[in-house]
Amino acid sequence: MYRNLTEKEILELKLQGCQSTDWAKIFITEKTSLSSVCNVEFCGTVKFGNASLHSAKLSECEIGDCVMIQNITDILHNYTIGNNVTIKNVSTISASNSCSFANGVIVNALNEFDGRAIRILVKLNDQLAYLMTMFREQSNFISKV
Repeated sequence: MYRNLTEKEILELKLQGCQSTDWAKIFITEKTSLSSVCNVEFCGTVKFGNASLHSAKLSECEIGDCVMIQNITDILHNYTIGNNVTIKNVSTISASNSCSFANGVIVNALNEFDGRAIRILVKLNDQLAYLMTMFREQSNFISKV
């Protein structure tokens, strides 16, 4: 799916104000248009599809298709950005390698005191949280969730 840049593509990016610590670690898809990539500093391994990247520093990222990233004044580091995303006018977005985004954290729901705790999950929405909270005594149901 991803491939290395050609020498011609590296030159095109350089002419558009882009730089990299190691061009061999920059990967694109066959449908990537480099004409929408300007003034970007690449650090580490960066993979991207057909995206509009302007005035940003990208480090250890994977970026999908139909993405616009503009005016990142510091760095976008260690993220996977899906398709159809816009990130504009921010300073820093950075995640450590051990970041869980609260997955697995147990929180009390509907009651600030103990008794109705649920575990935060990747696909957790408000309906599922309600069911897990209100039917917590039904172990057969909870085990299937």
